[in-house]
Amino acid sequence: MDVHFCCPKCDHHMVTDHTGIGLVVVCPQCSQRVIVPEALPTKPGPKNEKTVALNWTPPPAPPRIDPKK
Repeated sequence: MDVHFCCPKCDHHMVTDHTGIGLVVVCPQCSQRVIVPEALPTKPGPKNEKTVALNWTPPPAPPRIDPKK
């Protein structure tokens, strides 16, 4: 199942498959980092839309706490 979504900065329409949900992609038009949302209805995209490459960014690591202090 494809996920259709738009860049929140420039409104560029993008599409990826369901395995991309929750991952971070870079908008090919404005370079904004966008988290792929759950499959939600969006406005129809152009007929020449392209699938964006997935670029997974891991979440930041929590700070380490030294139990001896």
